[in-house]
Amino acid sequence: MTIRELFEEEYQPIRLMGKKNTIRLYRSLLNRLKEFNQGVEPTTEFFQDRKVAKFLSWRSERVAVHTVDKEKNQVCALWRYCFIHKIDSVDALPDIKPMALPQRTPVAWTVEELQSILASASRLNRRY
Repeated sequence: MTIRELFEEEYQPIRLMGKKNTIRLYRSLLNRLKEFNQGVEPTTEFFQDRKVAKFLSWRSERVAVHTVDKEKNQVCALWRYCFIHKIDSVDALPDIKPMALPQRTPVAWTVEELQSILASASRLNRRY
C-alpha cells in the first residue's frame, strides 16, 4: 500500500474529518515524499528509521527546521497508525528523536509604539 493510499483511504477519513488545513498539509507532505522518492509514490515499507531520517535530512536542506519538525511528526503519526492497525506488516514504531528547535523571537510592538497607539486612540472622539 502506498503512503498516499494509506492517508486517503484510512487515516484521513478516520482521524482528520473536517480538518481541511491539516489535510492540505499532509497532502503537501505526501508530494514531498514522492519527490524525495524520485517521483515514485513510497509504500509503507518507507517506514524505517533510516529512510525517514534521510528524508528529514533532505528536507532540512530545503526548508526551515520548524517545517522539518512538522513533517517528522506527520510521518511518525502515519507510521504509528500503520503499526497500531497492523497495516502492511509494519512491525516497529518510529524511533526518531525530537528535533532541537530554535526559539522564535516574538514579533511585538515596542513600548513606545504601544504608547503612541494608545495616545492616538484616546484622542479619538467617536460616538458608538
